[in-house]
Formats: sequence, structure tokens, C-alpha cells
Amino acid sequence: MWLGADREADGMHERTDVRGTAALTEMERLVLGVSATGMITDEVAEHLRVDPDQVRRHVGDAIVALGASSKLEAVVIGLRLGLIELPRAQA
Repeated sequence: MWLGADREADGMHERTDVRGTAALTEMERLVLGVSATGMITDEVAEHLRVDPDQVRRHVGDAIVALGASSKLEAVVIGLRLGLIELPRAQA
């Protein structure tokens, strides 16, 4: 069951199909991208200024959308498909 059905359609939560691959919302992409740097859930939440439960929900939704079995697998799939990018280091 997709848990994001009750989300607001504000652009950050709309699923978009990218080059015929699995669709991720912008927020799912962002959360996975930041997670790919090695941050744990609470650090990702602090970095994005959102509640840790939101991070968990977006990660869970991304795992389902990508057919992954873990956050690590979702990150790897997302990177391989070009759905997520690692955040750039700030100077």
C-alpha cells in the first residue's frame, strides 16, 4: 500500500515518471540523495529541516516505488537509474 496517497500535491509530493523508469517524488529523491551521503534518519531530517517521521515515510515510499528491500538498495537503484544525485558539497 502506498502511504503517500494523502499528501498535498505541491510539487514535492507528485510522482513523476523519469525516462520510463520507476517514479519517485521530488521529496523521495531528495531524502534518498541526502541518505546516500551516509547520514542517519535524524541527521537527514535535521539537514532538510523536516520531522524524522517524514524522512522515514519518504524512504519507505521510495523503497516500495523502486521495488527495493532496504534503504541502501533503494539508494543504489536510484543512483543507477539516475533518479537521485548525491548532494554537492557546499564551499
